[in-house]
Amino acid sequence: MVKIDGKWYYTDVTWDDQSVNTYHNYFNRTLSYFSESHFPETFGEYLPDDNSTDADYFKKNNLVFKSVEVKKIVNLLKKSENTASFYVEGDLNAFLKKLSGKMEDIVIALGATGGTTYTYSTTCLGNEVVLTVFLEHEGHKHSPKKVKGTAPTCFKTGIKDYYKCSCGRMFADSSAKTEISSTESLVLERTEHHVSEDLHFDKTAHWNYCTDCGADIDGSSSLHTDKDGDLVCDLCGSQVEPLLLRTVDLNQIIDFLKEYAIYFGVGLAVIVTIILIPKRRR
Repeated sequence: MVKIDGKWYYTDVTWDDQSVNTYHNYFNRTLSYFSESHFPETFGEYLPDDNSTDADYFKKNNLVFKSVEVKKIVNLLKKSENTASFYVEGDLNAFLKKLSGKMEDIVIALGATGGTTYTYSTTCLGNEVVLTVFLEHEGHKHSPKKVKGTAPTCFKTGIKDYYKCSCGRMFADSSAKTEISSTESLVLERTEHHVSEDLHFDKTAHWNYCTDCGADIDGSSSLHTDKDGDLVCDLCGSQVEPLLLRTVDLNQIIDFLKEYAIYFGVGLAVIVTIILIPKRRR
């Protein structure tokens, strides 16, 4: 949550970062918009909701489209190397279909001539559209420059190195022999978590965590053990409350009984023996 000029907005930069493209679909939006994908009903009622769009990225930058406006799209493309990002209100599929029918007008406005060929791509996150147009003029010779990729982590996908020509087309090599037709082929999948050697803990249990992202490792949690009775966990070194003072659930009680059952059994046998064996007469 962010507060701008006294009004609350909701932002999620991790969802907007999609490796190859950076979106703004979850940038300074309203609570009602975020509730469609982010917040459970159990605590949503406690979150502030000013329902303001004053700082909404698309509205603030005049990037909301209700229909295909060729002139406006062309101006956006010219500002950013033939790539434009905008938000579509209404039926996205219908908009993309109409956009396809207007691409000839768009590329002509971008300077295409009779000897120019073109391709284009659209990628979407929600109703945000990233449009990229690739123009190849007659006699054009590709001279791609290397774009450094990013390594994947356990919480974020990475991108392979690739080469991009001034015409906008992408290649897997500097000689422009192998064209990249889809940005999806550049994505490197997330890595596995790096499991910690030390443990995080609370009053009753401890667990491993990822040293990169801090996430708890599933299935690593276990109850504290204090076999020597020094009120310190034998594994994680945290302070352990005396058993009678701990707040435990049924599973904890069962685990405790299983661990110390042999001691209870031996103790009970000794008591029974003392009671049942008669004293010798003098």
